[in-house]
Amino acid sequence: MGLRILKITVATPIEPCFSRPNVIYNLGNPSLSNLPRLNLGHVAMELNSIRIHQIYYAEPQKAGLDPDFVPYDNSGSSNGRKWCEYDVFKCVFAKEVSNGLARNQYVGCLSWKFYQKTHLTGKSWIQWMQSQPGFDVYFINPFRDLYTSQYQNVWYQGETRHPGLLDFTQGLFDKLDYKIQLRELINNSDEMAYCNYWVGNERFWKRYMAFCEPLY
Repeated sequence: MGLRILKITVATPIEPCFSRPNVIYNLGNPSLSNLPRLNLGHVAMELNSIRIHQIYYAEPQKAGLDPDFVPYDNSGSSNGRKWCEYDVFKCVFAKEVSNGLARNQYVGCLSWKFYQKTHLTGKSWIQWMQSQPGFDVYFINPFRDLYTSQYQNVWYQGETRHPGLLDFTQGLFDKLDYKIQLRELINNSDEMAYCNYWVGNERFWKRYMAFCEPLY
């Protein structure tokens, strides 16, 4: 069974919209078949079980950090400019997730522009997670209405900004035997995510990193 991600929520910068569509998306990576299946059972979620890092890399950005997130100084990272947020994901996974999280613990890494893009506070994000427990990953897509009607999927949108992205990525997927055809993939507004605004538990993190690391 491939990677399964429950699509939890979407939002727009102007009018946040919290929803919970029952959509499960299979990324089709055969190498993930031995990993634990995602659990949709309801588990109580305490405030201290949610740890959300907010990444910054320049001193002026610190003024806009949310007090309910944990500041993450990425200014000294040698790979930060090359790999952007993914370098932080690798570090956080190694330090906080790979050795095991409690069943109801969640970890995420958001950018310093989180409020600018979503108009949401950290407190409202955490309270929303607590109000709907039992999922493996929670995400916000701040551009739900901006791109959905224009592009078949997120990769076509990326192709407009980075010509050659589709063919290059498809070549990587084919080489790794990932059963994903990017030109056939269709995303709707409940499935798209244009930012790394997600917070997941151990099951999600392990599947996410197992999918990404061969590409890294």
